[in-house]
Amino acid sequence: MGTVSGFDAYLLLASQSATLGFLSLGVLWSARSTAVYLYVSSIALGALYFGVFAALPPASTDLSTLAMMTVSIASIGGAWLKNMALGLLETPGYPLRRYRRGSVLVFAGAIAAPFLFPESAAFSTIVTFAVIGIMARVCILAFRIGSAIDSVAARVFAAIVGVQLLGLVPLTLGAISSGNSALAPVASQSTVSLSFALGLNMINIALFIALVLDINVRQRKIAQEELVTLEVARSRAHEREMLLADMHDGLGSQISTARMRVERGEMSQTDVASLLRECSADLHLMVDTLREQNDNLESALVDYKTRIERRIVEHGIGLSWSVQLAGAPPMAARRMLQVLRVIQEAITNAIRHAGAKEICVAVRYLGDRNYAVNIEDDGTGIADEVSPGRGLSNMRRRARELGGSLDIRRRVGGRGTEVVLSFEDRPV
Repeated sequence: MGTVSGFDAYLLLASQSATLGFLSLGVLWSARSTAVYLYVSSIALGALYFGVFAALPPASTDLSTLAMMTVSIASIGGAWLKNMALGLLETPGYPLRRYRRGSVLVFAGAIAAPFLFPESAAFSTIVTFAVIGIMARVCILAFRIGSAIDSVAARVFAAIVGVQLLGLVPLTLGAISSGNSALAPVASQSTVSLSFALGLNMINIALFIALVLDINVRQRKIAQEELVTLEVARSRAHEREMLLADMHDGLGSQISTARMRVERGEMSQTDVASLLRECSADLHLMVDTLREQNDNLESALVDYKTRIERRIVEHGIGLSWSVQLAGAPPMAARRMLQVLRVIQEAITNAIRHAGAKEICVAVRYLGDRNYAVNIEDDGTGIADEVSPGRGLSNMRRRARELGGSLDIRRRVGGRGTEVVLSFEDRPV
């Protein structure tokens, strides 16, 4: 088995750390994340750590005070920066200034360590266990992130860091018991152990990059969901504003006009009762379309049929009702209201003017957002030449608002009237 000198081994490790730091910064540059910058800075400190040992004379195990300070800052500071990076990834909105006091204490302790523990063994013990303690928190943070966003990369990252820590503890205790420095460089390393160390560094960086990308994907998904929710809320608010405007211009105007006619004595009690029934029916339609659960035409038609069926039966008229809306997409509340009003007007005309005994309503979804609405009765039938009254004019206006067409004609055979509404429900 080949060996690599201590100088070459640490030079390779320092070079790899510097290279991986630049590469990870390039890959994650678009993230513009403080957490990424902190983690890359920790990698740079790792390169400094290995560089210190690469700069030592061959076979030397003694560190100068300056070298000890550099090693202490690089190892403890690097671990602390990783801790800050993972903390910000777990809680992106957490203020960076909250880490200020902890950072001052950590780096002050790293600087003071060589002076407080000048002996190599004591210094090595303190620094090593400080790094183990901080990296244990990094491991916990990575595991929590992985559990929160269901990230495999975060969990594997936490597992690898945990295994490294578990392996480091007995090695440190062994070095202490033998009187050696746990931080002292080795004279040489096998190519296998060096390759393993280099490979593990690459895996750790790759997992961190994958973790950041997982978090960014999740944040974009959340942002997209929030945007969709906001757009839906805006759309519903707009629909309600349009419905209220329709209520003011239609129902409000109708009641206002009726009030003035009543005050002038131009309406009989029967006319007033009829008008109130119309207003009540119109108000019910608006309330139904404003309900949150009525996000599709089928449910609105069910509510409408339930409400008018008794009235039709009271007039001795039979009602046939057919709804085929399988696969139909949700429809805006105001458009549903226009459809229901066309049906309402056609049924009212059949009851009032046609002397009908049977009314048939059929609503079909033809696919590709196209609908067909048929209302037929077996009454006297519409005249060949009829002046368009308010009811017919309103029906045609509503068909135009739907962007569709309205055809009112005699039924085949000459008896009864057929109202055909065809439209495409174009998304707004």
